[in-house]
Formats: sequence, structure tokens, C-alpha cells
Amino acid sequence: MRIAGNTYDRNEVAGAFGDLGTLIPFVVGYITVNRLDPQGVLLGFGLLALATGLYSPATRASDSW
Repeated sequence: MRIAGNTYDRNEVAGAFGDLGTLIPFVVGYITVNRLDPQGVLLGFGLLALATGLYSPATRASDSW
């Protein structure tokens, strides 16, 4: 599927879940050890993830090979 010049396929979904597998343990650890407010931390990460997903750079990493 192509949306606004970006291609979304199985590799994108696999990468997204791979990133979550790394992110979730770190976030849970930070919240637990530092006694942070989970709502604020998760909201911040969610907004940053949306902003990153909507950002469309002029060149993609796969184009540089």
C-alpha cells in the first residue's frame, strides 16, 4: 500500500513490532524505577511516534543503497 509516497508492507509492520519489543521493556523499567507518571510517559511516546510516522523525508534509507 502506498500513502503519500510511502510504501507500507509486511516489512514495515514487522519493523514496527520489533521496535515495540525494544521500547516496551525500557518504558516499563523507566516508569517503575523512577516512579514516573505512566500517562505522561506513554502520551509523550505516542505523540512522538505519530509525529515520526507522519514525517516523510526526501530520501529513504533504502534509496541510498
